[in-house]
Amino acid sequence: LWENESASRRMRHARDYAGGLFDYSWRARNINPQYATAEAAEVQRNIQSARKNLQRVRQEESTNKDIVARLDSIDKHLSSALEHHEAFCAECAKDEANAHAMMSCCNDMLTELDKAISEHQALIRGITTNAKTNE
Repeated sequence: LWENESASRRMRHARDYAGGLFDYSWRARNINPQYATAEAAEVQRNIQSARKNLQRVRQEESTNKDIVARLDSIDKHLSSALEHHEAFCAECAKDEANAHAMMSCCNDMLTELDKAISEHQALIRGITTNAKTNE
């Protein structure tokens, strides 16, 4: 349960940073690549931490095919969010970063993180319901 709670927090933190980057890309008159890259590193760090937490859940629940399938789906969304993170960082590295391209990357990160968070919440509800039923 605690690994799931930590993973949930990490995904929300990653989403908060991605949302902040979207706002920054939209509002900043001049993109500061150092600032954007530092903030983007927090997205990556939080996603990677969530994935580690979920890996421990996977180990604990390895015999439950339903939970493993749900974890696979969540991991797919987190992997996709990391791909959009990489595209964001690549855009930041350009001499003249395109704010619209950066916003698009952020929007894609947010979409994938929202899906991962939603699926993870459903997973936790299912685990909690099963635990209460088995008491």
